[in-house]
Amino acid sequence: MTTDEAVGRDRATAILLGDGLGPHVVPALLDLAVAEHVIHRWGWRIEHGPGGFHLLKEPPAAQVFYVTVQSGGRTGWLLGPYSTGADAVTDIGTARRLARQADPFAWFGAFGVTQVTVPAGRPPPRGKLNRLAAAWARQEIEIPGP
Repeated sequence: MTTDEAVGRDRATAILLGDGLGPHVVPALLDLAVAEHVIHRWGWRIEHGPGGFHLLKEPPAAQVFYVTVQSGGRTGWLLGPYSTGADAVTDIGTARRLARQADPFAWFGAFGVTQVTVPAGRPPPRGKLNRLAAAWARQEIEIPGP
């Protein structure tokens, strides 16, 4: 039985039961947007297709790391994403040099690493200085030392 058959097209809420029983959909007087929020909170998503609604398990969200700079209450994602925090830490010096080349006021920023949760199915955003770092690595540009 599809979700569409169980609850109709307009209103639904999901109750997910454990022990391998899978999703069981119960009719309710809730908007579909509310039902989708409940379903998403449990790690599922509704796919609207020509055959009706279907519940699909969401892949887990990704945890990625960025080298960041904080200044004046703002945070800039400079380099990343990295799969581990240790990888990001090793590039803090590089990010500091690149940022100071791009903006002389970067001397006053606090550099560090930030962990970010990226929703499933979405690519993580690229760091603002990734292209500059790649050009520096290829020795296309020269960045003065610290």
